[in-house]
Formats: sequence, structure tokens, C-alpha cells
Amino acid sequence: VRNMDIIYQEVRENALEVNKRAKSEDSLRYALTECATALLWLADVARKEGLLALEEAAESERVAGLILGSELAHMMALVVDGTDPKEVERISLKGYFSRGYEKLEGFVYLLYMDTVLEIQAGENPFVIYENIRSFMPDEVITELDRLQEEGRKSKIRTSEEEWERLFTGEMAAESDTKDYYIMKLVDHCFICMNCEGISRVLKDIETGDLALVMKGLSGNAIRNIHSNLAAGLAANLLEDMVSMGPVRLCDVAEAADRIFKIMLKLEKHGEISLPDNLANIFAMV
Repeated sequence: VRNMDIIYQEVRENALEVNKRAKSEDSLRYALTECATALLWLADVARKEGLLALEEAAESERVAGLILGSELAHMMALVVDGTDPKEVERISLKGYFSRGYEKLEGFVYLLYMDTVLEIQAGENPFVIYENIRSFMPDEVITELDRLQEEGRKSKIRTSEEEWERLFTGEMAAESDTKDYYIMKLVDHCFICMNCEGISRVLKDIETGDLALVMKGLSGNAIRNIHSNLAAGLAANLLEDMVSMGPVRLCDVAEAADRIFKIMLKLEKHGEISLPDNLANIFAMV
């Protein structure tokens, strides 16, 4: 979508001035850090609550207090209104050149535009962070990395408490239904498989399906899954589960169905071992 040649050229020209000033101006480093953390916050809002939630976020004091905060709010309004990404870029670039933005303002404006387009595209949070980081002077990168690490550790501490609660849960489906049996199969597999088997299965499961099915698994199955996840991934998965809110049992069962088919495929190729007779039971269900 993006006119990258134009953006690269303009970013480079503006960044030369910004990098030079950042070495000696504490206030500039602080302002750029505020811009970056606000963009990451907006990306998180969009991921958890959807693009429409950006309308309220864009009107917040946090955005208003930024360099060119009104311009960022306007870009967000275009996204909330469902404007095509090509049009968001076209309108934003016209605003950039018609207002004659350069140096610090030009740098920040292009940062906003590039990040807003990534948020609109639903880009991975890690990619958005790296994109923002790539814009920044070294002095700001150091601060952003420190804040990111603090946030990561805090998220992990919080998630560990929530995981402990999940470990005591029961299966969501308790009645004698098709949904129950499909979920029971997956639950039983995660309880009985060894760590190598679980790790291999998790590589092929879509994150959305894993978060969805864990809404219905027993605490023992969830504990085994958790023990095979990296701390950061476990924290992100928990966030996905929370952001889903209440889910329908039939949706959980459909996710379980897809996951069990992955298990059967891996067993067929000799990559994992399933408990006896589960394939036959699945076929009957």
C-alpha cells in the first residue's frame, strides 16, 4: 500500500535533525518516548477491543498531549470510519506535504502514519514495536527497551497468578453431547501426551484455536499446555483468552475438532503418540 520510497526519503531527512538533537535534549527524548508508548497503547487497544475502540482512545488526553496529537487523532478517525488503507495513506501524505512538516514534526507525523497503517492492517504487536523502534534515535531505543522489558516482566507476574486459577478448573462441557466428547478427546490427549508430543502439537495449532479451546479444557490439561509454553507466549495467550470474553461452547468444540485432526495427522506421520483407540472414538463421534 505504502509509497515507501517517499516515506524513506522523508524519514531520513527528518531523522538526521532528530537524532542530532536527541543526543543532548532530555525533553526531546522524553517527548519521543511518550509518542512511542502512546502508539503501542493504541495498538494494544485495537488488538484487544477492535478498531472501533480507537475512537475513544484517540480522544483521550494521552493522545492530545503528544506532539501533533491532533494529527494522530485524525488518522485514527479515518481508520475508525472504515477508510480504505490506500486512502488513509493518500490523505495523510497530502497533509504532510501541504502543511510543510519537517524535522521533528515531520519525523513524528510519518511515524504516526506508518504505525496507524500497521494497526489498521492488524499487524503483530511485536512487528509494530520493532517498526516504532526502528524510527527512533539510540537514546530513545534504550528507554523503550527498558520499558518494554519492565512491562513484559509485570505481565508475566500477573499472568502466573491467573494461570494458577485456571489449573484448578473443570471442563466447560459436562453433558453427554457430541461437543463434550470432542472436547474430552482433546483434554485427554493433553493430559496423557508427553512434553515432546505437546510441544510438537502446539507448533501446528493456530493461536486463536488454542486460546479458544483452553476456555473449555480441564485444569490438568491447561497445566500441561502451560508447562510447554515460553513465559512471554503464555502471557500473550492468556491475554487473548481474556480479550475473547464469554464464548459459545459450540465454538470451543469446533476448535477442539480442528486441534484433534492436527493430532491425528501428526500421529499418522509418526511425530507424536496418542493414547490408544482415540482415533476410532473420534471417528464414531
